Amino acid sequence: MISPAEFIPIAEETGLIVQIGKWVLETACRQAVAWQREGLPLLRMGVNLSVRQFMQNDIVDVVARVLHETKLDSNLLELELTESLLMGGGEEIVSTLSAFRKMHIGLSVDDFGTGYSSLSYLKRFPVTSVKIDQSFVQEITTDPDAAALVRSIVSMSHELRLSVIAEGVETEGQLGYLARHGCNEMQGYFLSRPIPPDEFSMLLRTFPGLPTRRQGGERTQRTLLLVNDEANIVASLKRLLHSEGYNILTASTGMEGLELLATYPVGVIISERSMLEMTGVEFLRRAKQLHPDIVRIVLSDHTELKSVTDNTIEFRTKLWEDEPLRDDIREAFQRYELKQENIRLSREVKQANSKLSEINHDLELHLGEKSQGIRHNINLL
Repeated sequence: MISPAEFIPIAEETGLIVQIGKWVLETACRQAVAWQREGLPLLRMGVNLSVRQFMQNDIVDVVARVLHETKLDSNLLELELTESLLMGGGEEIVSTLSAFRKMHIGLSVDDFGTGYSSLSYLKRFPVTSVKIDQSFVQEITTDPDAAALVRSIVSMSHELRLSVIAEGVETEGQLGYLARHGCNEMQGYFLSRPIPPDEFSMLLRTFPGLPTRRQGGERTQRTLLLVNDEANIVASLKRLLHSEGYNILTASTGMEGLELLATYPVGVIISERSMLEMTGVEFLRRAKQLHPDIVRIVLSDHTELKSVTDNTIEFRTKLWEDEPLRDDIREAFQRYELKQENIRLSREVKQANSKLSEINHDLELHLGEKSQGIRHNINLL
């Protein structure tokens, strides 16, 4: 096996990428039709177009001919384009992309974020989706900057009415974080490694679906995360809170805790102040950046409190009193749930305003057409 990273540049340089690309397009379209005949659900087939292949004068005719010969519905084909292609784009590129869209073919910007990314230039091109590069996805559960960038891409893309696809999803935490922040589609080794067509057919027939906990908007059991490398303290807290009905998750390190936060809808964290690898305060600070609505509590000796500067963290001594700690945790969940309710209401108001704006826009267009018709009739008189 030879990696595409090795042979694609050579194929580009020699011009063979044009013939290879045409063969890939034909093969992919025929395979999509074959899966349909097997009774599988209608699947959208994504095919990469190289810059050199795209710049061929007959590329639109080539794609149209392949769709005709293979009998694949054009709605089920998505062409993936590189950022560099769009960034160097003039009117010819806009014209070609528009021709594809008139054929109802989907257009995706591949590896978004690795080049001179600017969501503003996407307004010029009739693309339908962007694919977030895997280099950002790999760190979204641990790096606040990567997570913020991904959230921004998702939010701004949706504002432009574009779908968002995340590449390189390899862990349950990455999948959970992306799902909760509105990413539309994902691909990566967590779902499956590359496999032959017959194995893919079997995978699709037996795929059980994703766990329901990743679906937002539903009232779920209160989830509490305990992060502590002392097993006896974790055991004591679990015994103390057993009757409260919480879904209790445990982690012995900060990194493990961050992965659980991305995977599950945690409302409250209780963390040890001093841990190996990552201190409890550093873990909680990073958790706040990644998940700002979660309420955080740190267990610490009184003598350590002066060294802590983050006043948004609540402190409790390791020698806690049972009932006051229970009350504090209940109150913490109430605060978290109030935040979630406010977020839900804000989202509903935003959606209602958006629909109202669309109605007003349609009404203005209708009134404009009516006014133009009336003026036309007056001129005739």
